[in-house]
This record gives sequence, C-alpha cells and structure tokens, in this order.
Amino acid sequence: MAWQRRILLASLAAGFLTTACGGDDASSDGTGGAPVGGAAAGGDAAPDSGPVGGEPVGGAPVGGAPVGGSEPPPAAECGRGVEVIDINAQGTAANGGFTYTGTTSTRDNFFGTCSGDSVGSEGVLKFTAPAAGYYTASTSGTAFDSVLYALSDCNDGFTELPGACNDDVVQGDASSRILLDLEANETVYLFVDQYSGEDAAEFTFAIGPVTTEAPVVESLEAFYNPAVPSVGWIARGRDAEGDAARFRLGVIDGDGAAVMLTQESNEFEAALEGEVEFQSAVLNEDGTFEITGSVAFNPGLPALSQLTYAVGDAVGLWGETVTAELRTSDVVRALGESCDPALALNTCDPATACIDRDGDAAFTCEVATPPALSAGTATFNAETNGFGFRLNGSDAENDVAQVSFTGFDGDGAEVFFGEAAGAVAGGFARLRQSEGTFEGSAIFTAFFQGLCFAPAQAQFQECADNGGDEQMCVDAANASLEACNREKAATIARFDVAVADLTGKASETLQLVVTPTAVSEVGGACDPISALGICPDGEGCAESANAETLWACAPLVAACPEAWGAVDMNANAQGNAFVYSGTNAEAVNHGSGSCGGGGPNTAHRFAAPAAGRYTATISGIQEGDDTLLFARSYCGFVSTANELACNDDIEQGNLASEVTVELAEGAEAFFFVDGYNGEFAGAYTLTIRAAN
Repeated sequence: MAWQRRILLASLAAGFLTTACGGDDASSDGTGGAPVGGAAAGGDAAPDSGPVGGEPVGGAPVGGAPVGGSEPPPAAECGRGVEVIDINAQGTAANGGFTYTGTTSTRDNFFGTCSGDSVGSEGVLKFTAPAAGYYTASTSGTAFDSVLYALSDCNDGFTELPGACNDDVVQGDASSRILLDLEANETVYLFVDQYSGEDAAEFTFAIGPVTTEAPVVESLEAFYNPAVPSVGWIARGRDAEGDAARFRLGVIDGDGAAVMLTQESNEFEAALEGEVEFQSAVLNEDGTFEITGSVAFNPGLPALSQLTYAVGDAVGLWGETVTAELRTSDVVRALGESCDPALALNTCDPATACIDRDGDAAFTCEVATPPALSAGTATFNAETNGFGFRLNGSDAENDVAQVSFTGFDGDGAEVFFGEAAGAVAGGFARLRQSEGTFEGSAIFTAFFQGLCFAPAQAQFQECADNGGDEQMCVDAANASLEACNREKAATIARFDVAVADLTGKASETLQLVVTPTAVSEVGGACDPISALGICPDGEGCAESANAETLWACAPLVAACPEAWGAVDMNANAQGNAFVYSGTNAEAVNHGSGSCGGGGPNTAHRFAAPAAGRYTATISGIQEGDDTLLFARSYCGFVSTANELACNDDIEQGNLASEVTVELAEGAEAFFFVDGYNGEFAGAYTLTIRAAN
C-alpha cells in the first residue's frame, strides 16, 4: 500500500455497497454553485442596489434626477458584464418550448455543484415557465463538453434547484440535460458552461415541457442472502414510452431504519445496463417491462427486512418507490445452468460455484474445487520495508486469483495489517498457472492501518486542534507513521498464507518463516521494492521482455540502445524551443509509464541547456488519437523507478499529452511518445521548451 504524503484531515463514513458504477454522468446536488454576487473570486461583484427604499436620504433631488442630469444605471441582473438571454423573448418557439443558439462569454463567472474542477466560460439564460409542470433543458448538439445547471437566483450559488446540475448525459455523450419541476410563471437561470476553456464557444440550448409519463413498478419480488450479504429483485411494471433507463435501490433493516448504502445516501442509483454486474432489463413493445438484478454488499451490514425500488426514464422522471419484504430464495441451480453471482436470486449446488469463466458476462454453475498451496517462501527487505511471497501449488480449474496472509511475531502474537485483527488479501504481482498447477509471487510494502495509521491520524488531529502549524502537524504524523510501520514490520517472524480462486474457494493456510531478502544474480529476478530479490551493485530492477519474469536485474544504462533510433531533440532547435515532427507508425515498445502506455513508442533524448523546468508537449495529432507521454532519467534501463513524469491527457477533452520535468544543466531526460492503452501509432509533433 503506497502512503500518500499527507495525512487525511477527515475520515469518510463507510458505505456498504460493493457494486461500483463509473462515469461522471450522474446529476449531483449539494451546496456550492456560483459565488454570492454572481462573480468568481477575483472577478467583478454585482454593484450595490442603492440605498434602502431606492432613493437618497432626504427624498428625490429637485427636478427628479440626481445632480449631473442623468438617471443612475440599473443594477446588473447577474453581475457586472454578464449578459442574460431571456429565452422566452429571444429563443425560437419549438414543441411547446424554446431553442436558442448562442455563444459563451470569455469569463468563468459561475459554477454548479457538478462542475468539479472545471474551469470554463458560460452562457447565461433566463426562462419563465408558462405553466406548472416538468421541463427538460438540454445542450444536445453543442460541440464542446458542457455542464448545465439551474439557479433560482443567479446572484446566490446556494439556490441551485434540486438535481439540476449535469455534466454528461451518459458516458460518451458530453452534452448535458437536466429536469426541472417548475410552477407557473416561475423564473430560473440556466447556465451553459464549458467544462474546460474560456474562449467564446457556440452552444445549442433547448428547453420544453415533458410530455411523457414516469415508469410504474406494479409488482416487486425481493430476495436476501444474509451469508454474502446480497439482495436481488424482480420488478415488473409499465412504461408507455419504453424508455426506462435507471433504477434506485434501498434497503431497510430489522428495526425499520434505512441503511446507508454509499458514503452519502441510503439509496443506490445506477443505469439499467452496464453499471451492475448482474442485471437484465426487458422492455416490451406493449409498454411492459421486467427488470431482474442483484447486488452484493460489504460484510457488516445489519440484518435486512425490506427492499425499496424505483425506476426512472431517459428524461429523468421517476416513478413511485415500491417496498417489498425480503425473503430467502429456495432456487438451486444445477451444473451448467445460469445463476446469480450475488447468490440472492438463486444459488448453485454445493459442489459447484457461480462463475463467468470466459468473461462474456454469462454466469453459470461450474465445478469448483479449492486450490492447494504446497510450498512457498516469505522474504523481507528492511531497507524498503517490503515483504515478498513465492508460492506454488495446484488448482484443477487454473483460476487462482488472490493471496491472503496474516503476520505473527516471534511470540506468536498477531501483527495485523488491517484496521483490526484478521487476514488481509491482495493480488499477485506475477502468476503462472496451467495444467492444474500454479506458481506466483506477491509483494507489498508494510503498512499497518490499525496499529500505525490510526495513531498517526490521532496525533495529527491533536496537533491541529491545539493550534499547531498544519504542515508541521502533517510532517510529524507522517514521521511517526513511517517509524511505526518499520517497527511493526521488523517484528514479523512468520506468515500464515492461503490462496483463493475466482469463486472464493480458499486453500488451507501454509506457515512461512520470514527470511531476509537475498541479493540476486546478474540478470536474475527482482521486483520494484526489492522484496523478492536485491539487484547487485551497478544494476537496477528493470521491466523484462519475458512475461514470465516481469522484472529482471539489468545494467543501469542511461543511453538509448542504438537500434532504438532515439530522436535528438537538441538537434531540432527552433527559436526558444526544440521541435520534432514524426510518426509512431513503425515504432516498437520500449516499456511503459506509470500512467499507462506500453504500445509502440518513440524515444526522444534531451539535454538541458540550462538548469530549470522544461515542458514537453505533444500536438499535431489526428482527431480521436489518444497519446500518452512519459519521461525517464535512463533510456536503456527500462523501469518506472527512474520515471520523471507521466501524463495521458492534457485536460478533459484534449487527448494530447504534456509533462514538465526539472533538470540540472546538461542533465539528460528521455521522452517517450506512447498512447493510451498503447494504442497510438500515428503522426505527432513533440515540442520542448523552458517552463514558465
């Protein structure tokens, strides 16, 4: 476990749900929004509205106008310099609503609760609902990545309407859409924001009444497996438009209280497709639907009694939430039959397990036997505080996936790594298995969550509460954490180790006595934390071309091998920059970066003409090309251990790459033009210049 440089300032409440859904397409709510006054920090605030009552003390001046002969300018509606488009007056009527094509400003004045770290200019529109009801606002057809949100008062960022902020409609669609529930003659301010970019950009906006109906759940069956724990459901109902798209799930404990399923909510929301491991949604032409699914939870969930469920459509309308009593399923599936991986809707015969062996998302009951661990070693490198395991054994199904371990000191007392006593689990660094046997290795840096991290967190909090300098408190807590981790690691004399397969079936534990990590032979096996093998002097642990070895000790060679054809950037000076245009089309792989890559990549050598920071930028790529750029201090020695920087995308929406490195005068850096997932092989331009 890698320790971050900064102690957490506050801990989050733990949620129970294990199913994750990706993407940033969901609407969010909460406090935030535009700064009070409608201007971003450093911008122009809205002018004062004038004295109370709207006129100077003593009444209006003689003649009805102030000295100087002109009326005072009216207060800006949403802040000085902010243009507000009245969509009712300036938009084009369409389908009971309005459309409008406009251009954003060149300033970032506002932001919504779902804007995240975005910095972009926006267009501001005002809409007054002609009648009470639901309205959808959309930026469909807009070329840039938009963020759309609505406020009832553009001078108060805390007036964002519930759920009225959206970045992407769905993953892969960068337009935005929100649903508004408005009263007749209610006025709202809508902001079409660029996720990134402050140059003026054209947008398309539309708003109109919702004419569809929300899906209706007419029957709900709910199932519960407390041993996992997990829940499953079969929801049947009707949706006239056939556009049911999402669901919301909640569970009630035995005392009738809603259980927190995430860090923020007692409901879990996800798409009907793609975001839950096991779910099937059948939307029939006659408007009826049947949705079957399940989710598993983290251990520690209280006993459950009820499940709540609702379905929403593509517009954002939600049907009524339905509640059903949970019951245990008595359905047992036989060998080869389809099954529920969460074991809520059904289970498999005890001699089998529910698994998707071929990765096609079709789970079936298959023969599953626990693996057997026959031999192994445990080594410890006190310098890196790293432990390593080498393990051998057998498994009939060749699906060993995980190693678990518990540490003990010389007196037999457990030295636990988690928050409390008990085994912890992780993956293999390298694993080979075939014909019923396996051989693998695992490495980890000692980190003790309960024994060391918790006291360090408490130390930081006490220091901060007593008025200590924050950075000094952080540094002191980190020092205590590191010392504690090293002290505890040094006491471990043995491990109880087991392995488990993809179905969760585990081997018997094997006791391994800890021995010091030995020095490897020249060219021998090693690992990034030198837990399994320490490279001899003059060599480092490099990525190996042999997939079975992964890492091997190699000479610390700074120069690129001649066969690589590295580009000399210093020979391509253009004014104050160094510019090279070429292609990766004929390149081969020379390693990968910590942020990805691993495909065909071209090496570029650069020697700093003066001490300072230098920025390397990729440009000139074709639309859709997704590059990746990493820099190393060694070229021929292929290892992320000597990496200086790595970057995939310059910013959201810009798939080119850029890194900045700091170099001494004459120091060399080697820049590798690669691609996301190693998939780029095209024309590019690499520019290196002194950083600002």
